[in-house]
Amino acid sequence: MTRKKLWIKPIIEQLTDIWIYIGCFVALFAVGYYAQLIKYYPTNFHLGQWDASLYEDIAFNGYYHDPINRRTTIAFFPGFPYLWRLLHLSKLQISAFNFTLYFTSFIWLSKTFSFQKIHRLLFLSVPSTIFYFLPYSESLFFLSSTIILIALKKHNYKLFLIGLAASSWVRSVGIVFLPALILIYLMSQNTNKAIGKKQLIGGIIVIVLNTFLVFYFQYVETNEWFVFFEAQSFFGRNFSFPKFPLTTIEGTSILWLDGFALLLSNYAIIVLCILIIKKIKNKLFAVDNSFILSIAYLSIIGFIGIFYGGVTRLNNGTSLWSLNRFIFSTPFFMVFISQIPKDIIKKSSNFAFFALIFTLFELGLYKKNVQHTYYYQTLVYFMISSIYYIITYYVALEKKIFFLKTIFFINILISIYLFDRFLSGLWVA
Repeated sequence: MTRKKLWIKPIIEQLTDIWIYIGCFVALFAVGYYAQLIKYYPTNFHLGQWDASLYEDIAFNGYYHDPINRRTTIAFFPGFPYLWRLLHLSKLQISAFNFTLYFTSFIWLSKTFSFQKIHRLLFLSVPSTIFYFLPYSESLFFLSSTIILIALKKHNYKLFLIGLAASSWVRSVGIVFLPALILIYLMSQNTNKAIGKKQLIGGIIVIVLNTFLVFYFQYVETNEWFVFFEAQSFFGRNFSFPKFPLTTIEGTSILWLDGFALLLSNYAIIVLCILIIKKIKNKLFAVDNSFILSIAYLSIIGFIGIFYGGVTRLNNGTSLWSLNRFIFSTPFFMVFISQIPKDIIKKSSNFAFFALIFTLFELGLYKKNVQHTYYYQTLVYFMISSIYYIITYYVALEKKIFFLKTIFFINILISIYLFDRFLSGLWVA
């Protein structure tokens, strides 16, 4: 087989899987719409919900900050809205652009990390994929994060810095990437410490300078310095110890999905602890830096979700606040799941069950949910959620192909449900 055929074959396979996903999604969405189970189809009006309206405001009107009325757009980084301003597209057009950008990035990521078909179909069908179809920053962050991961895998220092600069221009990820870079340096198997130190120092400099540049552009448009943290407080994003049970803005309708993201974060923390213990005992095998970054990102994002979520009025519990979006709408969970070593899966299998029980208790398994009349309703809710979690686990880590079609179909139905919620102006993340 020629080199050209070797290069084209995986691209064709990935495009086939993408078209399978798109075809199933569109077909089921059309059936739901004509059966009047779905209220709306994507239009410029219906795509302008929640954060989309704020991104559009930044793109075409610039930043604003009104501390008296507690209204602000400073909480959002400028990467996506400035690109939107440059392209000058409608909400429908920028959504199509995001859609294309995501699938292009996914092909690049999948080819580089050699995703198996079972993983490709699972990743494509994850319900939080809908955020790539909206006027949100997810697609741009996916691309910039993909650049970082590929750069780490290929040991491309310049590409690594480009990815860091792009991602920290799109999202406020400095609080995540800085400790992650330190962890990479400490855990790396690279015998050349000079290279590792160069990567660490270069990464820190890029993140700090780029974050300052973001604050400068926000100052130019608002005439106020460093109000990003005040802006975060308007959304209740302050450090506080968690209050249990954890919840979300709209409770049980989304709690299961944010809870699934929390479960993955808890499992990532367990795997990270196993790797650290192996490192201390000098028994750590070669682990790629892209995997270390992915596991660090998932662990830290979960921590931030719990300690910076703020308390909701729904049940006076800490809100997980879009955790599904920050975990499942990234390439980090894909690399983590697809690259986790087999012996780590075996060692952590018992801990995975512990992570499930622990997560369910965090979400309130031990008491009646405030949205339920009876406690048995809460038990049934968490039982159904657990079945979904367990089936996904067997597909993702145990690679049980038998469950793939089932979870693929269920995920698309859930995606359509969430997409309809968004178009209807209801909270998703």
